[in-house]
This record gives sequence, structure tokens and C-alpha cells, in this order.
Amino acid sequence: MDACKNLKRLMNLFLLASLGLFLGCSMASSNPCQLEKEQMREIEQARGLNFRGPVSCRYLKPAEIVKELKSEIFKKNTPEELQNEELLYKLIGGIPTDYNYVEGLLSGYRETIKGFYHIEDDYFALSESGLNESKRSSIYHELVHALQDQNFDLSSLLPKGIASDSLMARQAVFEGDALRTLEALDSEFNCRWHGKNISLANAEIIFLDTDYKDFPPFLRLMAGFPYSHGVRFFCGLRENDPTFDFDVLFSRPPLSTAEILHPELYLSRFVQESSVSLDLPPYLAEEGWIYTAVLGEYALFSLLAPDAGFSPAKVAAAGWAADRAWIYQEGKHFKLDFRSHWHSKKDATEFYQAWAKVLALKAGQRKQVGILDKKIAFQLDNLSVELEIEGLQVRVEVIGSELVEPS
Repeated sequence: MDACKNLKRLMNLFLLASLGLFLGCSMASSNPCQLEKEQMREIEQARGLNFRGPVSCRYLKPAEIVKELKSEIFKKNTPEELQNEELLYKLIGGIPTDYNYVEGLLSGYRETIKGFYHIEDDYFALSESGLNESKRSSIYHELVHALQDQNFDLSSLLPKGIASDSLMARQAVFEGDALRTLEALDSEFNCRWHGKNISLANAEIIFLDTDYKDFPPFLRLMAGFPYSHGVRFFCGLRENDPTFDFDVLFSRPPLSTAEILHPELYLSRFVQESSVSLDLPPYLAEEGWIYTAVLGEYALFSLLAPDAGFSPAKVAAAGWAADRAWIYQEGKHFKLDFRSHWHSKKDATEFYQAWAKVLALKAGQRKQVGILDKKIAFQLDNLSVELEIEGLQVRVEVIGSELVEPS
């Protein structure tokens, strides 16, 4: 299987950058690191799987990792693809309209990324930065990814065209499995530290205070999701079904971040053996769109949380059923048509009112959104926003200009 083709499968740049499974096609100069057989045996015992082949390890300088990542991003993504994802996050309100998306991500990851696992060549690379305090955990973490790949073929879980929300859910499985295995090395994995006793608000606040501090808040939350919620997903499964076999997650992975946030949804679908669609069909849109994407429950939470607060955002994003965004271009102007569907009118209303409050805050308005207000408009610098609710659907249309540099 061609590693270059695999990289193309990760259509969402931000998720690619945050993924610890790097699918590059070439390697910068590096120094080999020595793996001990005892380390591999410890991981096998903690995870309950056996390695099926050798694993090699290399050290890289942080700048080398970023250089390699940047090279692969621009090899496998056209300027239009990168521009469209930047447009989506700017139009939806996730990042400032003057934020340089690609360079901002690369700059932020320079000091944050500790290593990556290369799926095709079965090796992992570690950053030389901070090895003294994190060498053991970094090696063991990447060894778990190697073990996952040798037993479950991780590249098969990243099919071409996978929605960003589904990709984030699979990342949460990969990282949650690695983190719980590392804990099991020192003692029995204890869900007491990751389950219902730790509120969503506390988990997010802790993460915002420690990692990805140079990213806009929306991107910080998105980057942290696989780690902050991956382990909690495993604990939620165990709480709902003490006999659940975690290996099943690699043959029947969760479909959405909603299933990660609410493990009972995954278990319900698993038991019923149902196949559900969690996005809206493209034919609902007008003709002529240049980009389409699915955001998902956690992205909507991350959109609201920095301004609405973590607990209110959690309530507002819960009840998500499906969504899709389309982007259109008319000269220098871009239009976003985003539609979200909810399980109940109450769910739709909660999300609509929460988003309206956030937009009003950003626009400097003090107007309260009334129960009878079904449509409301805002002007945010160079963005014109119109938010509307009808039944189970919440729809937003955004028009903006001068949002990206010409391709």
C-alpha cells in the first residue's frame, strides 16, 4: 500500500497535524534510538496483544518534525484544499479572520509534538526536545500505536473521503487505547480518574491550561479531543458494559464524536447492528459549492465553549443528530451554508439560543434572544451572519470577504 496515497486520505489538515500517526512518504535525516525487548514485552502484557514484527525508532529535532509535516501537507494537498478548510473555520467562527491557518498550526506544533508513528514503514520518531522528562512515556506511547497497527491495520481505518468528525472519533480510539495502556504499565487502569467523577468542564479547562497555548481556543480544544476524551470513552464503555471487548473498536469503530462523548450511543448502535447516517446528503445544497464538510458534536461544542462556557456549551451541543457545511464563492466573497439537525426541538432550541448569545457577544450586542425569535442577524467585522431555526434544523448563513490570500 502506498504511504503517499494514505496521507491523501486524511482530508482534514488540522486532524492530520494533531494525529500521532504520521503517514509521510519520506523521512528527514535522523538518529536511531534503541528499543529494548523488555520494553516491547511490557507493552504486550499491558495491552494484551503481541507484536508481529520488529519496530524501529528514530530521534528528530522539533524543527525536522515540523519540516517533514509541512512538506507532506503541501505535497498531498492543493492550495485550494488548504484554503477551503481555512475558510470553513473562519466563516463558522472557529478562528480569527486574520489567522494564518497552516503557518499557525505548524508554529504551534513545533513545541508541542513529541513524536509520531509511521504506519507504512512500521517505525516511530521522537522529538529530541524534552526527552529527559518524557522519554519513557513517549517511547511506550508510540509502541502502543505500533502494536495497534500490526494487529489491526490502522490505515484501513482511514478510508478515502472519511468525514472529519468520524476521523476525530477514530483518533480518540487510537489515543485513548494508548493512554489507558500506559497507565496499566504502572498499575491497574483505573477509570475513577477519567469517568463521570471528572466533569467535562474540568477536563477541558485542565487541557487548555497546559497544551497548545499558541492555538486559538477552538483549535486547542479540537487538538486535545483524542486525548482528553479518548480514555473517558473507554471508561464509559466499561461502565455501561463491564465485559465489552475493546478490540472490537478497531473492527467497528465509532462513527462520530457524539459516540465518543456518549458511549451509550455507540453501544446502542453496536447491539442493534444498525447502520446510521450522521451527515446530510450533498444534494440538499444549492449547486456550485466549492467545499463541503461535516463538523460534528464536538466541533460545535468547541465553537461555543470559549465564549459560552464549558458546561453551557456541553448542554447546547448535546442532542446533535447530523450536520453539513457548504462553501460557495462569488468573486472575493465567500458564503457558508451550515445546517445542523437535532434529535428534538428542545435540543435544536438550546443550540440555537446558545449560538445566538455567542454571536451577540462577539458583535457587541446586549440583545437577548427571545423564544419567538426564529431568525436573527449579526455583523462581525467582515462577516455577515444570519442564524435561523426551523423545527429540528438550525441553519446559519455567513458571507465574508478578504478571508484568505489568493491561491
